[in-house]
Amino acid sequence: MRTIEDLEGFEVDKIIEDIETTYTKELLQPMEAEFIKFFTKVQNFEDGYRTHKASKEIKLISVIYDANSRLSWVFAMSCLDFYEEDYDMARPEINMDMYDDYDVYEMCVNTLKKHNIDDEELDEYDISAIWETRAELDLDFLIACWQKAKAITNSKLYAFLEASDNSGGIRDLDNGNFFSDFNDSIEKYLKRNGIMVKKDAGL
Repeated sequence: MRTIEDLEGFEVDKIIEDIETTYTKELLQPMEAEFIKFFTKVQNFEDGYRTHKASKEIKLISVIYDANSRLSWVFAMSCLDFYEEDYDMARPEINMDMYDDYDVYEMCVNTLKKHNIDDEELDEYDISAIWETRAELDLDFLIACWQKAKAITNSKLYAFLEASDNSGGIRDLDNGNFFSDFNDSIEKYLKRNGIMVKKDAGL
């Protein structure tokens, strides 16, 4: 058996391609229907966003994913850049127990074995170093599910995808556009695109 260090660049690319294909087929696709259902409810305000004012007044929401395990826990809330926070806020959420990092690791190891690669000394951190595109696959998946839900609801709701620890920047769920919150903001982004959203008084 060979080790990862023995491989040529094109061989590593082939392995990563196989990992991504398997990951999409075995983990992402089985979750797609649940995420589309969740986003459909979010866009239709089925669970609301706040109780002290009408949720239908909300035009802009944040969709937050777990920074450590992106698809295991996702929730939606009114965007705090535009709407005041209070203890009566509702936060619709989805929990996906089937999305487990160890299962992802096992999937990667099985792919390496298929390519006759020695995996005995590899751990999850080694896999992450080899496969650098997993985060993008996850986020692209969420964006695609949001857009498929919009095709069902025809919602006019604006939504931005963010990590729970504020890392990784911000993505517009309607088109996948990315910007960093260090030198930009949702408000500036919307204004650049000719979109005006009324803020709560005092914000």
